[in-house]
Amino acid sequence: MVGDPSLGPDKDHAYGLQIVRGALRALQMPVDAPTLFDPLTMDVRS
Repeated sequence: MVGDPSLGPDKDHAYGLQIVRGALRALQMPVDAPTLFDPLTMDVRS
C-alpha cells in the first residue's frame, strides 16, 4: 500500500501515482551496485 490518507482522496491518489511512476522509472534504470531510489524526487544514490 502506498499513499497518505490524510491528504484526502484526490491528493492521496496523485501521491500514490507519483510513487508508482517513480518505481517504474527505477525499474528501467540500469544499476551495477546496490542503489537507493527516492520515488518522490527520483534522487538516486549508489
